Amino acid sequence: MTDLEALLTRAWYLRLDFDGPVCDVYAGLPAPEVVRMLRDQLAAEGIDLPDDHLPSDDPLDVFRGTSQLSRETAIAVQQLLTRLEVQAIATARPTPGTAELINHAHASCA
Repeated sequence: MTDLEALLTRAWYLRLDFDGPVCDVYAGLPAPEVVRMLRDQLAAEGIDLPDDHLPSDDPLDVFRGTSQLSRETAIAVQQLLTRLEVQAIATARPTPGTAELINHAHASCA
């Protein structure tokens, strides 16, 4: 029995984050491009983000940074980010080994 199998036989639940452990959400639509699109779309709606609210190329960092500006801005960013993430999901690639992990976890519940 492998270490993973031993761990799964003792686990009651298996909780995986979608982006990373299950797949690469931004495989076909890179995160820096999502940040650029997010900023451009917000600017088109009249919401200019200060440069210090883009600390990285991670779209979630943009959301966290802008959530402090105002409730309206946070809602606008969340809505746009959700649309862009749905668009990115269409190009996501599975993380190698995830299917086997999920299948093994499912089989260990039977």
